[in-house]
Amino acid sequence: MSQPTATSLALQEERKRELSPTPTTETSKRARHKLKSILSDSSDDHAPLISLEAYNNIDDDEEDEEYIDDHAYSISGRPARRSLLSDLLSSLHQDDSFTKRRRSLNSSALGILSNNAHDDDDEDEKTTLPITRSSIRPPADEVDAFFTSSNTDYGRMRQQHHYAQTDTPAFITHRPHFITLTFFQEFGPHSRAIPLDSPKEEDPLHITYFDREYSKGHKLGSGEHSEVYYTRRLSTGDVSAIKKSKSPFTGWEDRWLQLIEVENLYKVRFSERCLGIKSAWEENGHLYIETELCACGTLQDYFDFKDRKIPEDTIWGIFYEILIGINDIHEANVAHLDLKPSNILIDNSGSIKIADFGISIQTPAEMRWVKGEGDRKYMAPELLREDFDKPADIYSLGMLLLELATGLGLPEKGEPWELIRFGDLTHQEEELSKLTPELSNMIRCLLNRDPIIRPTAKELLASPEFVKIRKSTEGPLLSYVQELEKLEAEAPKTHEHQDIFSTPESRIMENPYPSPL
Repeated sequence: MSQPTATSLALQEERKRELSPTPTTETSKRARHKLKSILSDSSDDHAPLISLEAYNNIDDDEEDEEYIDDHAYSISGRPARRSLLSDLLSSLHQDDSFTKRRRSLNSSALGILSNNAHDDDDEDEKTTLPITRSSIRPPADEVDAFFTSSNTDYGRMRQQHHYAQTDTPAFITHRPHFITLTFFQEFGPHSRAIPLDSPKEEDPLHITYFDREYSKGHKLGSGEHSEVYYTRRLSTGDVSAIKKSKSPFTGWEDRWLQLIEVENLYKVRFSERCLGIKSAWEENGHLYIETELCACGTLQDYFDFKDRKIPEDTIWGIFYEILIGINDIHEANVAHLDLKPSNILIDNSGSIKIADFGISIQTPAEMRWVKGEGDRKYMAPELLREDFDKPADIYSLGMLLLELATGLGLPEKGEPWELIRFGDLTHQEEELSKLTPELSNMIRCLLNRDPIIRPTAKELLASPEFVKIRKSTEGPLLSYVQELEKLEAEAPKTHEHQDIFSTPESRIMENPYPSPL
């Protein structure tokens, strides 16, 4: 029997290749079918990642895998790179061990395993799109459209971790953006841009503007959403109060909800009875508001200091100055909505300043921008009907006046709370009877349950009771401030009462400047 020649062997090899399975075997068809289902998935009301025209061009019987029409395929409306689809097609033909290794890499890189995506051919395995490079790409890369849009668990993971710096949303800035009055004239709640100046120099340590420019003293106050610090500017030594939000913005709308406070402070910046704003900026998703410092505490501090017993003439003086502030606020078409003793500050001259515009609104109110109804002890009844307007501040002032004049604690809930909102002051009648008729009647007038009947701040300022007060040049609480100064001078200096500031390097130093008192 003759030996086969080289030519005959070559012909046999060629024949074997012709008879051997091609990429269009059942396995390849199933892989192509899987690719179609992935690319056409429009669950959760999302459009397909690749256009219908594109994946319909993937022919189950087509043997030429190298041909890809660049113009037929698109991702999110943009032409897809040839390498992206080639990698995706070829990855579906890998052997089982390669696929398992890829899936393991995916799980460790993203930190999640989907509990819902099951492989069509194996109920025990999870279906994940392959990573075609050794590192996760920045969000501008087309392949991220597959991972972030089709993997809901990954999207939730990103939101829960407040966004990594490489994936920071546009509403969070890593450099300070100063919020001026001009900003509100040029931008509105629907704007989706933040104008940023180019940095003068790079900051490799990423020290915030707050830590770089100010030394932080003791905490003046803290609420659910923010903290206020006694600060000193390093370059000038000027003291001020800076309010910083505790949590970063969660979206464009949440950002604007917080910026409303800044805009309203600018609207009342000329009022002598409202806390003056010095500057405001946002950085790393946090809002910073710098205001003048009122170093003598709050009206609540004074009330407690006097054991809840205040002379009536002092009450009229406090009432008058608060009215001036409320009138200025209302003239600016703003409603404060959170008037209470702890939000009334006392300056060095013994005058008062209305502070904390955190839930203030612009009138007429748009419910989308209403953040809350304030402290229940002082809130007007119409707020339960979502009637947010200026008369609510007059009612809150009436509750504040009732508390100062009678010394009684205000109910927060239950029947006593409801009775007052219905105009029934039976439980307060005994203490009200001890007041002069003028003050008692004034309180009843402010607490009228009908917001239309309540007087305005402007009408109240014309009352004859204020004629004598208008001639006074002193703050109603000047004697209280002088008493505080005397106690301050007599008290031994302890570490607890010293003004301690921290520098940007987190070093602690004693206040080198004299106390504002």
